[in-house]
Amino acid sequence: MIKKGITLGLILSLASILSVPSQAINASNQPQAIATPPVKNNVSPNITTDKVKQWIKEQSKNKATSQNELYLDFLYYKTLNLDDDKEMELVVTAPGGAHTGAFFVFDQQNEQYQLIFEEEWHVPKDGLVQPDELDDFIPYSTSNGKRIYKTIDHSGGTGIHVETAHLWYIENGKVVIAWEGEMKKVTSFQGILTVTLGTYHIENDTLHYFANSYKQDVEQKQIKKPDSQTEAKMFQFNGKIFEEKL
Repeated sequence: MIKKGITLGLILSLASILSVPSQAINASNQPQAIATPPVKNNVSPNITTDKVKQWIKEQSKNKATSQNELYLDFLYYKTLNLDDDKEMELVVTAPGGAHTGAFFVFDQQNEQYQLIFEEEWHVPKDGLVQPDELDDFIPYSTSNGKRIYKTIDHSGGTGIHVETAHLWYIENGKVVIAWEGEMKKVTSFQGILTVTLGTYHIENDTLHYFANSYKQDVEQKQIKKPDSQTEAKMFQFNGKIFEEKL
């Protein structure tokens, strides 16, 4: 009887173990709603949205940003150690409208956050500092120890859309722009579509930039191969910025 009881117990235990994966698979197939808050706040509880708004209003030189509550309705922010000191920097984006927005960097100085950089860059969602279409924050390190980050600005207007990459780093409490280049430019005028697509690669402190452009008559009845051209440039980091090599 004891042996039969032990055997029955083992069978029941094994059956319960084998049933777990199928339950887990069924559960994983169920649709899940993921709520994304308007503010990405993975920072200290002492830093709140209201405080960030207050710092912007007090320190921003841009009146549209510092005085307009509606402009600051949606803020994305996070703290990062962007340089070699022990204090964390605070990076903030205010997406604004279709092609309007603001980008801020605050540095912690004397135990308070001081605004050290602001530009009218439209950075959608929480792109913030994008090294590689990124939501990771792995910077490129130059030979002299500069940690370079990327932010993509989306600008434009009627019939034009431009995406510009800004490479930057922090030195002595200031943001330094190391390089800027167009990643995408689309214009439409009188039935002519002009598109430029750019990319870059950094290796051994040399930045290689490539851009392909083409024009096409979008109103023609028969689609023809568009006129195209290719551009290639090289930039060498001179210790401060990427300087074009002619």
